[in-house]
Amino acid sequence: MTYCTREDLITRFGEHELINIENQNGPRVTEAAIIDASGEIDLYISSVFNILLLGRPTSDLLTGWCCDIARYRLWANANNQNVQEAVIIRYKNITGLLEKVAKGSLRIPIRYKKGDKYIDILIPEYPNGFASGTCAHRVFNLMDEIWTGRSDTECDLFLRG
Repeated sequence: MTYCTREDLITRFGEHELINIENQNGPRVTEAAIIDASGEIDLYISSVFNILLLGRPTSDLLTGWCCDIARYRLWANANNQNVQEAVIIRYKNITGLLEKVAKGSLRIPIRYKKGDKYIDILIPEYPNGFASGTCAHRVFNLMDEIWTGRSDTECDLFLRG
């Protein structure tokens, strides 16, 4: 699962731009860029909060960040020497924000859907990336809410990473 889709890229940057890059490198390049961008986001976030491995939450912020990272990767993969400066600047700004998330100094609002109910949290849930006391209790309660009704095998696979 990814934080954005091809349709999200089209909404933000236009179909013309995406089709031009796909015509140069094939239609699968977009899917690969989205997967790589989502992996890059996970790399930063998982250092402070591994519940994202349970499934993708909804977050307009993460969707936007993923689109910008995927766009940067698409331009780079196209071997385009004229990568727009704005694309590079947006990528650098987002990775700077993700570094702050990894350090625990910036929190991202996310929403998980469980049945008809939504669970809203901020990641990292706890200051400086370390769970303790009440915060740890809240993180484990959230895991219980998300995993209710799941098999032991699914839980074991998650815990093993």
